[in-house]
Amino acid sequence: MAGTAIALGTGCKKVAEKNDVKIIFPVDTPTLRAGYSLMEEVYESISLPKIGLELINNVTLPTALQVATDFGKKAFADVKLVDIPNTIYGAAKGITKQVLNGMEYFNVMAFGMEEMMAKAVKGRDEQARILGIKPPKIIAVHYLTSMNITMLRQAGISPPPGMIFDSEGQQMSWFTLKLAEMSVNAGMDILLTSAREAPSLHKKFPEKEIWSPGIRLPWDPPDDQKRTMTPGEAYRNGVRGFIIGRPIREPKGGKTRHEVITAIYADIASAR
Repeated sequence: MAGTAIALGTGCKKVAEKNDVKIIFPVDTPTLRAGYSLMEEVYESISLPKIGLELINNVTLPTALQVATDFGKKAFADVKLVDIPNTIYGAAKGITKQVLNGMEYFNVMAFGMEEMMAKAVKGRDEQARILGIKPPKIIAVHYLTSMNITMLRQAGISPPPGMIFDSEGQQMSWFTLKLAEMSVNAGMDILLTSAREAPSLHKKFPEKEIWSPGIRLPWDPPDDQKRTMTPGEAYRNGVRGFIIGRPIREPKGGKTRHEVITAIYADIASAR
């Protein structure tokens, strides 16, 4: 299916051109060639390539970023930084240099806590000043969408004694909101969480952009994702960045990538 760029219909293009909506496509491939093959087909239809750990660890980050820049795109470096605060300060200073190679966003894991995230902001800002560049935006990743409340309980993570929730979803939202509060306090630019928890974050922090993975069309299997939603449901919940990989890379039901991407934009448009 590679080799032909996907052209969207007029209605979908109107959605794509809206500045408040981003389709973020994970370039999760083991080789540069495979990444180029995917991008060659979808680059005209997506907002932002997400360069993941698989490609980064096979070819290095500066080389992996070429998969975005060679198609005229900026990139999201999905590096998921987490460590002690001082180490993250240095790591953030270092990765900020990749703005010169086309990186516009990178992420940290919010469960590293507020001090760690604040150090990432400090390192980012200091390096940007030294280089005289616009700082990349930092994304705070909350609980992975492959996790659910049962897994948190198995890890001994629980709410304060006496706190009662009406549902597991409400409890998950409470946990996520706690991480979001620390993320905002630390100066994170974007909050990344399941679309299921997005309403509580959007209500508390309406000024913050929310991105979500685990986006699936009705016919898609959940794969290893535990907390999924359709693009339209996610949009109604306040999500504006839609991270969608396998449904596009590996279309189900005999559909083409063109049909899948068109359906994604149409579902978002129906929820506007």
